Amino acid sequence: MEFEQQVLNHLLKANKEGMTWKELQPIVQKHHGHISGTLSGLHDNGKVFRLTTKRKNCQVYVHWRYRSEFPEKLRIDKVRKTKAYQVLFDIVQAYDAGKDLSPYIIKAKEVL
Repeated sequence: MEFEQQVLNHLLKANKEGMTWKELQPIVQKHHGHISGTLSGLHDNGKVFRLTTKRKNCQVYVHWRYRSEFPEKLRIDKVRKTKAYQVLFDIVQAYDAGKDLSPYIIKAKEVL
């Protein structure tokens, strides 16, 4: 089973309680970076959302199916992109497309 789907299945079973990376770790037997990266990717793709509160100092992720059970003020639906993230994303996109990177590097220097 693909790891993302495995994580989604565990979040679905957790219902509206959701799970943190620490709670997932003993179940999925992966390291923090792998779990955290997967949760961030699922969040970025709209398959999970994050609660504004933490549990044992960890972010709590909930399957999208339970979104309607939380008021807007208690959930973070979208990952907030920083200016630095957006500039880096634009550089990678331009590089992959074979574009001249000069204007993107100028923009990056402005953000630094």
